[in-house]
Amino acid sequence: TAYLNHLRFHIIKSTHLKWVKDDLDEDELEIATRQFIKFVNHASGRGGLPAKLEDYAPVLTTIFYSPRLNTSRVQLPFDLVKGNKYSRLMIAKDLLAGYGTMATVLTLAFASDFIDVDRSTFDKDSPNFGVIKLVGGRTRVDFSAGFKPLYKLIAKIAMNPFEEPDAYGQDSIDDLSRFLRGKLSPQMALLNDYFLTREDFYGADMR
Repeated sequence: TAYLNHLRFHIIKSTHLKWVKDDLDEDELEIATRQFIKFVNHASGRGGLPAKLEDYAPVLTTIFYSPRLNTSRVQLPFDLVKGNKYSRLMIAKDLLAGYGTMATVLTLAFASDFIDVDRSTFDKDSPNFGVIKLVGGRTRVDFSAGFKPLYKLIAKIAMNPFEEPDAYGQDSIDDLSRFLRGKLSPQMALLNDYFLTREDFYGADMR
């Protein structure tokens, strides 16, 4: 925890100083810094709980698996549309840098004799997207740090303009809707499927 807090502090500090040097307006600087702080916390697995639940965080930890981590994965995509243009641009750059790093690692893995990389590793529709397997063993390594659903969404939206519609005729809006649908709790997902979309996660009719 101490190391992560130290790392968070220096990332936020360096970004804040950069904006100060860029001579941002005082109000814009405050908005951008506050949103970037939230992004750094979300990106490092420190999600924010609703105010009424903060006092019950220790209890929630005994009931759910890492509630702050799971909350951060839901909150992170929305950081791209909050704050102002300065924070949104910086957040977008950081997310793309993470995506590029993962892509570089997977590309270099092709040249290794100890790592098995097949087509499914680069197939945005495969559950093995971004996953490599050590040759001669059953060990699989995922470099996405829990962000694979978000990276798959980015890959799908980026490639959709260059591909023919799939068998279900889905486009980027459908991909985004399915991504958000996958973040619902089982109870809310059931209500959404039955009363709103009238179809399940796989597109089967529920009427």
